Amino acid sequence: MNLAGINDGDLVLVRVQNHAEAGQKVVACLDSGTTIKELQRIGGFVFLLPRSTNHEHVPIMLSEDADIQGVVVATVPDFS
Repeated sequence: MNLAGINDGDLVLVRVQNHAEAGQKVVACLDSGTTIKELQRIGGFVFLLPRSTNHEHVPIMLSEDADIQGVVVATVPDFS
């Protein structure tokens, strides 16, 4: 999510909630683990989009059993 201002080692402040609007950065629990991505709605489908220069990160189409845990409200950079 480095293109969205979240880099490795940063702290992320999350508002706990189970819903989000398009364009918000969300924490989502999936079968493969927990991730932070941008939520988008495209043609009746809901996607989690990576905002990253790492091409290994790919969009994820959400299934009905996906669990939104919260919305990112702030990022604290890692200055160490």
